Amino acid sequence: MRPEAPPPHAARNRVAPATAPQPAPATRDATPDAGATEELDQVVSMLGDMDIEVEAVEDTALAEEPEKAAETEWVEEPAEAEETERGPGETADPVRMYLQEMGGVPLLTREEEVAIAKEIESGEREVREAVFSLEPALAYVMNLAERLRRGELEVRQVFGDDEPESEPAEGKEDKRAEIFLRHVGRLKRLVGEREKLVA
Repeated sequence: MRPEAPPPHAARNRVAPATAPQPAPATRDATPDAGATEELDQVVSMLGDMDIEVEAVEDTALAEEPEKAAETEWVEEPAEAEETERGPGETADPVRMYLQEMGGVPLLTREEEVAIAKEIESGEREVREAVFSLEPALAYVMNLAERLRRGELEVRQVFGDDEPESEPAEGKEDKRAEIFLRHVGRLKRLVGEREKLVA
């Protein structure tokens, strides 16, 4: 027998099977207590095997708690003991102290500077007279003059200069040698006159 065809209205009343809704991603709101950590890990592993994505959802209220707890309460530490109060112009810096002391010493007047310069010149003259009154000193100076005249010594060696000038002035050394030899010549005459008087 031929099977009976379905009535026309059956096609109209047929409803297509509804598509099964896709499972929404499971969410994990917050970290559980320490006792349920292992159980939560097992559930997450099972959902992963079923290709169900697990999303972590931050709870605003819970997220703010650690931040508040982490806030550092700043406590103002007591200031260190202040240094002993000093009067105006006082300082602990040795350099400043020295400058302050020097600033308190009055400067020399022009008359005082002239008087000190005269005392220095007078002292140098006395030293020269005392030195040149000795026979060994006179002989030494005359020997220097003779060696300079023969070219065995340089002018700077006679006057005790440590190093030669990088660019000596033209004729400066010759002028110094001329003056020195002239004074030594006068010194020889004086020595000769004194020997005549003593004899």
